[in-house]
Amino acid sequence: MGASAIESVGLSQLVDPEVRRFLNERWQLIQELFAPTHFILFGSRINGTPHEFSDIDLILVSERFRDVRFIWRSDLFRDLIAPAIAVTALCYTPEEFASASTGIGVVPDACREGVWIK
Repeated sequence: MGASAIESVGLSQLVDPEVRRFLNERWQLIQELFAPTHFILFGSRINGTPHEFSDIDLILVSERFRDVRFIWRSDLFRDLIAPAIAVTALCYTPEEFASASTGIGVVPDACREGVWIK
C-alpha cells in the first residue's frame, strides 16, 4: 500500500495494524470493483479505542451502487471483497452520500472524525 495506491492525506493516521492489513490486501480490489469516489474509515479502529471484537467501519461511495438496493450493498461489498476481518460498510451513491453527510448522524460524524482515504 504505497502513497500512489491510496490517495489520502490521512494515510499517516492509520496506525491500527488490522486496518493497514485490510488496505494492503484489498485496496486494489476495492478500486477495481467499486471505483469509489469517497472511502472513509471511522470508528474504534481509527480513533484508537479498539477492543478484541472491533470491526472495521467504513463508508464507500460509488456510482456502482446505483442499481443495487441499499439493504444489499453492504453484503455485496463483503462478498466481493472477502475481508479477513469483520467489516461494517455503509455504501452510498454520490447523491445519497451528499444528503446523508449533512446534519446529525453517523455519516456526518464519520466525515468529520474519520480518515478519508479517497
